[in-house]
Amino acid sequence: MVLVLGGFFAWTHRVRDPEYNGKRLSQWLTEYLYAGDEADLSAASTAIRHIGTNGIPWMLRSLRHEHRSNKLSRALLQKLPRKLRFNSALNQFLNRPDADLAGAAEVGLCLLGSSATNAVPALTRMMRNYSATNASLASIRVLGCIGPGGLPSLSAALTNSLFPFRHVVAAAIGMNFQAHTQVIPALPLLFACATNGNEQLACASLLAIGAIGIEPGRSIPVLTNSLRDARAAVRSAGLQAFGGFKEERELLIPVAQQALGDSSLQVRASASNFVFTATNQAGVQHRAEENLKPDAL
Repeated sequence: MVLVLGGFFAWTHRVRDPEYNGKRLSQWLTEYLYAGDEADLSAASTAIRHIGTNGIPWMLRSLRHEHRSNKLSRALLQKLPRKLRFNSALNQFLNRPDADLAGAAEVGLCLLGSSATNAVPALTRMMRNYSATNASLASIRVLGCIGPGGLPSLSAALTNSLFPFRHVVAAAIGMNFQAHTQVIPALPLLFACATNGNEQLACASLLAIGAIGIEPGRSIPVLTNSLRDARAAVRSAGLQAFGGFKEERELLIPVAQQALGDSSLQVRASASNFVFTATNQAGVQHRAEENLKPDAL
C-alpha cells in the first residue's frame, strides 16, 4: 500500500505537460497519432515542433512508463483499504493508458529528431536499463531517430555482448542512417555482428548494412560471405541486403543466381526476388541510357 500511495503521489506531481495554442503537448501528440487528414497531421506536427525542447522533460518522463496490465491493477486495488479502493483519482492512476502515453512520447521525440540531442544522456541510461523492456526498446528507436547525436550510444550498445537488444540497435542504425556517411565508424561493428552466433543479431546487422548501402568495397564481401553461413535465415538476410547496392547489382546478380539452388526455400525466395528486381531495374536503366544517345533523339 505504501508503494502504491508513493506512486500516486509521484504521479500527481508529474513533470508539466507544456502547452501551445491552448492545447497540451499530450493532446497534440494524440491528434498527430489519430489525424484524419493531412491538414490535421500538419497542424499537430507544427505544434509539437513549436513546443520543441520544452517538451523533452515530459516526453522522457512519459517514455519511462511500462505498460501495466489491468489484471495487475485490479489485484493492487483489492489489497487496499475500502476507502482507497474506490478513490477515483487512484483508480485513474492504476488504470491509465501507459502504453499510449509512452508511445505518444516516442513519436514526439522522433519528430524532434536532432533537436532532441540534449535528451541523449537520459535516453542512454534508459536504454541500458533493459529490465524495463518497453522503455529500453523505445529509447533505442528514439536514439536512432535523433541521428548522429545518438549514434555513439547505439554503437556502444552494439559492442556490449551482455545487452539483450543488440538486434534492435542494429535495425535502428540501418533504418535511420541510409546512405549516411556519418555512420561509417559504426560499419565495422555491423560487419562483426553479421557473423554473430545470435541469429537475430546477425540477420539484423546484414539487413542494416544493406539499408545503409554505402562502402560497397567493404560491405559487399560481408554480404557474400553470409551466403556460406549454415543458417538459412542469415543467408536469406544477406541476399535481401544485396538490394541496397543498386550500382553493383549487375555484379551481384550472378551471385544471387547461384543461391537459386539453395536447399532452403526461404533462401531461394530471397535470391529469386533479388534477381527479378535487379534484372528489371538494370533493363529500365539500360533502356533509359539508350534513349539518351544522340542517334536516339
